[in-house]
Amino acid sequence: MPAGVNLIYQEIALIEADHSRVKLVNGKSLEYDFLIIATGAHLQPSETPGMQEKLWHKEIFDFYTLEGALALHDYFRDWQGGNW
Repeated sequence: MPAGVNLIYQEIALIEADHSRVKLVNGKSLEYDFLIIATGAHLQPSETPGMQEKLWHKEIFDFYTLEGALALHDYFRDWQGGNW
């Protein structure tokens, strides 16, 4: 974490954007210059038929896991581009 960044794992009760303030469920209030809220993700690639078959982490990637991100990185290393 870069110097000056305060990472807090806590449930938010209220965001007062007009006052650059967050109230947490524990009653504490925090003032901020920049606010980043990471709600997380619960991925279920197995619920998409065929997604995790032979092309998984070869031509079909997730980047939410270390394994998926590294596989995608390796794929782009030799990628010659494509049509948009």
